[in-house]
Amino acid sequence: MIHRRAKQVDPDEQLVRRIRDGDAGAFSAIVDRHGAGLYRVALAMCGNGADAEVLVQDSFVAAFEGVAAFAGKAMLRTWLTRILMNLAAQHRRRENVRKAARLGAVSEPAARQAEGGKDFEIDFHEALNSLEEPFREVVVLRELMGMSYDEIGEALQIAAGTVESRLFRGRQKLKELLADYLPPDDVLRSRRSEQ
Repeated sequence: MIHRRAKQVDPDEQLVRRIRDGDAGAFSAIVDRHGAGLYRVALAMCGNGADAEVLVQDSFVAAFEGVAAFAGKAMLRTWLTRILMNLAAQHRRRENVRKAARLGAVSEPAARQAEGGKDFEIDFHEALNSLEEPFREVVVLRELMGMSYDEIGEALQIAAGTVESRLFRGRQKLKELLADYLPPDDVLRSRRSEQ
């Protein structure tokens, strides 16, 4: 007698099926499972906790409304991330329009520099937010979400090679922007040779 192993069903797949069957509790389980990760991405993309919460909520609303369209070809996390990234891009465009309308106002970074001193956390978020969107997206998804190149490619609908090159360029730009916090390259080289 040959025993075949049954295909293991992903818990997210089960939850999606239950949602389609009208089980609202299953959607709450998805929110509990993926909400914190999506919030980290949203916060990194917009730099504002209140806006990040709204983006996550809007992402879950869109997911709930579009759950019938979820084919299961990608992981649920990847699909949710794609929804969030699309909403974050829309948010960023709206913010850029608002900023352009307020020409002449002193920016927060300039005001903070005038006060003196640097705070790494604030500078890191400013550096991250100053990256062009394609680079910021891949850096956030790789470094904050720990997504693989393939998952990022699925979420952003780009090739894995493009993910790799954007990640490299994004990291290089962050390194330049945060140079004041990093030891000089010759110090790093001498530390490596001592080990």
